[in-house]
Amino acid sequence: AELGREGRPEPERAMGKLELLSRVEEQRRAAARAALLEEVEVPAEMVCPISSDIMRDPVMCSDGHTYERSAITEWLKRRPSSPLTNQPLPQPVQLIPNHALRSLISSFVDKRGGWAALTPR
Repeated sequence: AELGREGRPEPERAMGKLELLSRVEEQRRAAARAALLEEVEVPAEMVCPISSDIMRDPVMCSDGHTYERSAITEWLKRRPSSPLTNQPLPQPVQLIPNHALRSLISSFVDKRGGWAALTPR
């Protein structure tokens, strides 16, 4: 492979730039989500502590905390501990649907124009 000016192969330099752009875009989206949640005054109980998004499918984990199902599922694939306390979780981890919170979130979202109105552009 032909080396670029920095001594790295050109494809590696391109991948490094793509990764940087991807990280910058994710940070921009996270900032937009946080600003929207603050502007709309979303109760903290409705926001997943992992994803920082309003939960659509809230589940209670064995640590007693509620998370977005997809976020806690991905978390548990990487580490068998609580995202909030870092304490080990008993195996197998059970995720219990939090129907009461889902109902509250649904009412909250409906009163504010639906999910589209709460999604940053």
